[in-house]
Amino acid sequence: MLKPLAVFSLAALASAVAHAALTLTPDFTTADTTDFPGSIAMSKAPNASTIEASIDAAIAQIDKIVANPLTFKINFVDDPNTSLGASVDSGNTDISFTNYRTYLNAETNKSAVQTVAFASLPTGQSTNIDLKSTQVNLGGPILEAIGDTSAGKSLISGNGGFAGTIALNLSDMNISRSSNNPNNYDIEAVVMHELDEVLGMGGQGSTLGSTPVAKDVGPMDLYRYYGLSLRSYNDSSKVVSYFSINGGTTDLVHFNQSSDGDYGDWGNGTTPAQDEGNTPPQVQDAFGTPGTQTNIGEDEAVALNAIGWQLTTAGVTLEGAAAGSAPGISHENTAAVTPLSVPEPADWISVLLGGLALAGMHRLRRKANVPRCPAR
Repeated sequence: MLKPLAVFSLAALASAVAHAALTLTPDFTTADTTDFPGSIAMSKAPNASTIEASIDAAIAQIDKIVANPLTFKINFVDDPNTSLGASVDSGNTDISFTNYRTYLNAETNKSAVQTVAFASLPTGQSTNIDLKSTQVNLGGPILEAIGDTSAGKSLISGNGGFAGTIALNLSDMNISRSSNNPNNYDIEAVVMHELDEVLGMGGQGSTLGSTPVAKDVGPMDLYRYYGLSLRSYNDSSKVVSYFSINGGTTDLVHFNQSSDGDYGDWGNGTTPAQDEGNTPPQVQDAFGTPGTQTNIGEDEAVALNAIGWQLTTAGVTLEGAAAGSAPGISHENTAAVTPLSVPEPADWISVLLGGLALAGMHRLRRKANVPRCPAR
């Protein structure tokens, strides 16, 4: 059963809200055949004006909930070769977990979610994940959001000024919400999913599944659990892991455990893992659901807030169901939680042995490990 979070008043939540807003600026005119061979600039796609209007609508949902007064340019391309949607960020760099924790703690206007999430973090130099990492892997936008402005700007500048590139396979999409082919996927939901990635959550927020096996972790990995006080860094399809900001006490949503999708995205918690999204669907599901129109939800808002983004009043209201005053949780996925599976010893051994060869993982990530999210 779903367990209650600590009790907070909505007034306390609102008092910790900044009033500025994020500005994500789309670029529809620049091709990216390096990361996405065979792609074209979005402005050259058929029905480009309709597509661009839908992308603008998706961006508006993200801008509305994120309060950091930052501006980032995002490149959009049409790529018939990608599964559905894919994204590459600005490039990543490692900072020590100690420094990441210091940046998060320096925020003087923490929301209730950030207060609880920060309290759940280890206090030492290690991330307290089984591979005992002392480094956190972050992209340019999230580095700027937490205050490491120089490092963030350097990554983005080295990426041609783009915070990320998003590729869309338009042949599989309803390019406008004015019509809904039940066999196609909602372009706005896919765009929001990939924008979350560029901002550092979802698949880009985890190093799990990287080849070679990572020695660092992503910010989402710090909130990945398989039981009370038991962090999970295991990609076995037989393991059930979940997103929690209070030490594993509350299961907000399951993480994906299928190798066909990103491990930092949401799964439906079945074992062995299925290549399916939640019911009802959520934007950050690893696997999209055709014929639906999904908006940014509470789990995405909580995740963005926990990893270091500030939220607007609208964003805090959105996450309020997960951190609000009512006992229990009003949750998008009301299905019963599958009993948690403790990782088998053999699974952990394979993970630890894999950690012996790790150099260059983040250099490969942007080219060889392009997130498949949401996959079909």
